[in-house]
Amino acid sequence: MCDFNELSKRTLQSLPVPLTDLRHYLGPPAHRKLLHAVTSGRARAGHDLYDGGPLPPGSLGRGHYMSPANFQRALARMNAETRCQWCGGALPLDLVRQHQQPHNHNEELAHHFHPRCWKARLVAVAAIFGHVRPEQLVAGQVSHSRMLTLRKTVTWTVHKVFTVNAPSRSRGRRRWR
Repeated sequence: MCDFNELSKRTLQSLPVPLTDLRHYLGPPAHRKLLHAVTSGRARAGHDLYDGGPLPPGSLGRGHYMSPANFQRALARMNAETRCQWCGGALPLDLVRQHQQPHNHNEELAHHFHPRCWKARLVAVAAIFGHVRPEQLVAGQVSHSRMLTLRKTVTWTVHKVFTVNAPSRSRGRRRWR
C-alpha cells in the first residue's frame, strides 16, 4: 500500500528548487492550483484535500490525506475523465493508456495527473501531513495584482478601551475639537 505520508515527504525533499521558486519549477497551471488549495484551506495540517474539512481521527497515521468518502468521490471522478485531475488540462495519450491498463486504482494515481501537477499535489499533501507549513508555499506570491491570504482563526483580546478625538471640518479647514 502506498504511504502518502512518506511519498509526500520524499517529494518535498527531492525538489530541485527552494519553495520560493516552485512557480518556475511546477509551471503556472500546477502552481496556481497549489496556491488555490492552500488559500482555500484544503492544504493545511490535518485537513481533507478534497473539501478542506478536518480528517477523521487516526487517518493521518494510516497515511490518508482524504476521508474515505471523499477519496471514493475523487476516484469516481478520475475514472470518468481523461483530463488532469489537478489542472484540468488534457492528458497525453501515454497517461491515458496507462489508465486503461489493469491496475490498482486505489494505489496508482499518478497517471491521472501531468507529472508537474502530480508533484504539486504531493506538495499539498505534504502540507496536510505537516511536513511544510502552508505559509511557506505562498510566501512572496502575488496573483492578479493582489496578495494571497491564508484563512486563519484570530482571537482578539481587548486590554484597554480609549477614545480618540476625530478631526472635524469647518469651512474647508481641518481643526481639532
